[in-house]
Formats: sequence, structure tokens, C-alpha cells
Amino acid sequence: MTTKPRSPFALALVLALSACLPRPQGTDDALQQSDAGPAPERLFTHGQHLAASGQPVKGEQYIALAIAAGYPAARAMPALLSSCIASGRLRAALQHAERFLRREPGAWRIRQLAAALRLAFGQPEAAESHLLAVLQMAPKAAESHYLLASLELEYRGDLDAAAGHYATYMRLAPRGTHAAEVRAWLETRRAAQLAEIGSAQP
Repeated sequence: MTTKPRSPFALALVLALSACLPRPQGTDDALQQSDAGPAPERLFTHGQHLAASGQPVKGEQYIALAIAAGYPAARAMPALLSSCIASGRLRAALQHAERFLRREPGAWRIRQLAAALRLAFGQPEAAESHLLAVLQMAPKAAESHYLLASLELEYRGDLDAAAGHYATYMRLAPRGTHAAEVRAWLETRRAAQLAEIGSAQP
């Protein structure tokens, strides 16, 4: 695996997807009570506090320790991945995500983020494998269609395949984060196709 992200576009999407991961319930209260509760909970909340106070690497370390001490990985994973991504440790984020997915293959939001990370490292085949698995579990996962369209454009130059995924994205998320961009792309492509048809007329 390359050590640096290859695609700035995919990196931006990694950041967006990590921000959408669900936060554990009671997080704000827990940050006020980091000395309370069993050791795994204390480690986890201290890690969250460190990450929130601008020390994401230390936050990642404490959250990882909390998981090792018995804190539920499914609850900790969003905070762990967000800490890794905030510190620019994308390889660590990918390793944590895929290790978790081997135990919890149905965690489709984590799998979607892993796909974006694979794209960021220029690994479209691995990303596609994750995304197709996501759509088996969550057919309405609009961001996965957006990622697949981007993969088709950036790595394969397949405009037809990209258009299909973009059209599905618009159907699922007509007011989504990428809706204006996708709508403009589809309109430009449609205009180009009409112009091509017109030029072919006798």
C-alpha cells in the first residue's frame, strides 16, 4: 500500500464520511465524567476528550486501549476512525476499519468509509469490493453509488457506468451533499450526447 493518499478527491470524501459516523450516546456527559466507571469506559472517554481537545493521536491510542480492555468495538469504532483521520493517519484508520470488518462484516457505514480510504490510496478494486458489499446490505446507501461513479470516472473512464451510479445517487439523495455536482455532470453529459446525435444526422 502506498504511504500517502493518491487522490485528494477521495481524501475529501473520507473526511466527509468520517464526520457522518454515529457518535456514541451520552458522549458529552461521559466527557464530563472521565474518572467514573470501569477502566474500559474511563480509557474510552479519556481518549475522546484528548481527540476533542486537539490531540487525536493520543486519543486514538486511548480508544484503542479501551477496545483492548473490553470496551465494545462497535461503539468505539467511529471515534477511533475519526481520531485517526483527524491526525492524518489514514493507513491506521484503514487497518482499524478492516480489522473490525473481519469481525463485524455487516457494519456497512464502516465498510463505506473503508472503501473511500482504499480509493484515497489508489486501490479501486479493493474499494469496489467494499462498495458492492455495502449495496448488498444497504441498497439505498447513496454515498456508495457516488463513490462507485467516481471510481468509474477516475480509474476506468467509463462514462456510461458512472452515469448509471450518478443517476441512482440523484434518485436516492436529490438534496444530498453532492447533488449539485452530480446534476451538473449529468446535464453536461446529456448535452454532449445530444450534440453528438445532432452532428451524426445527415
